This record gives sequence, structure tokens and C-alpha cells, in this order.
Amino acid sequence: MLHRLRPWIAAALALAIVGLGHAYLRRWGRGLVWLLTVVGASVVLHSVNDVEPVNPLTNPEGVPAVVLVPITVLVLLSAVDAYVLGRRDRDRARTQARTVVGGTDDRSADGPAESSSGTSDRSSGTPDRSSGSGPTTTGTERPPTRNAVPAAPEETPAVTCPHCGKETDAELDFCHWCTEPLPTAEDDGTGAVR
Repeated sequence: MLHRLRPWIAAALALAIVGLGHAYLRRWGRGLVWLLTVVGASVVLHSVNDVEPVNPLTNPEGVPAVVLVPITVLVLLSAVDAYVLGRRDRDRARTQARTVVGGTDDRSADGPAESSSGTSDRSSGTPDRSSGSGPTTTGTERPPTRNAVPAAPEETPAVTCPHCGKETDAELDFCHWCTEPLPTAEDDGTGAVR
């Protein structure tokens, strides 16, 4: 329930104190920028119009319209920005929750895949080769999902270290077991490069 109200709470806090709604959304920098913008605009408008700054809470008639209207517009824009950010964060959280919960492909989770002829590949036990295009499956493989981890790369062949006799990676210049240099094609077998 509170998650649904989050954009409205952020907007209300931004109306109360500029930047507070953004701080509620944990957008500290953006809230600080809005606060500095409103305070800076207030200072500039007061000095340009040669108006003495007054507290608008104690003396609302003392603030002239040339200062009050632009500052009010900036505060409203800040509240709208906080509301939009709150909605965007809420929608992003919903999308991530749906992805985590429903991360598998619906066809692979519900049952056997249908072939082009309308029969199940698992029912016959043999792959359907009638279409003649694309790879076929035996029905036991699952199709890759959006969140599938790519297959591991081909492993490099291992070589035997002439010093310790253990297998080590052929791409290395030394044995990771005994740290002795491995002979290469240019070596004469003694470890010294010609």
C-alpha cells in the first residue's frame, strides 16, 4: 500500500519543503539542486526587484507578486518532478518484480512445445523434422529464456609442466603450480628463450 502512495508522498513532501520529496526518494543530488535553484531564484528576484526579503509565513502580503509567482512555479515544478520520479521508480520496481517472479518462458514452464503440425514433440519421443528448417529438439531441452546464462567458452587445452608434472593452462607462460616458466615453441626445452 505504501509503495503505491510513494509518488504522492514525494510530491507532498516537495510541496512542503523543496527537495524533501527527492530526499524521500533517495535522490539526494537532485533534491539539493532543486533547493539551491529555488533559494537562488528567490535571492536573485529579491535583489533585482529591490524588495526586502520577508518571511512569507508570518507576512504573506509582504511578498510582491513578481517574486511570489516565479518561486511558486518553481516549487510546483519540483513537486511534479518528485511525483514523476516516484512513479518511474515504482514502475521499475514492478517490472523487476515481474521479471524475477516470471523469469522463465511460459511455453517451457507449462508443458511440451507444439510443433508446426500441432502435435507435441514429447508425445512421439522423436524430433519433428517435417518442417526442415532450423534446429530440432528431442523435447527434453528447454528453450533459452531471456535471462539465460550464456554457455561457458571452450576450455583451452592443458599442457603438462616438465618441472612438476602437473597439468596447467597452455595460455600461461608459467606453471601455476610450481611457478616455473613453461617451454614454448621457440624454446629449446631449458626454459631459456632464444
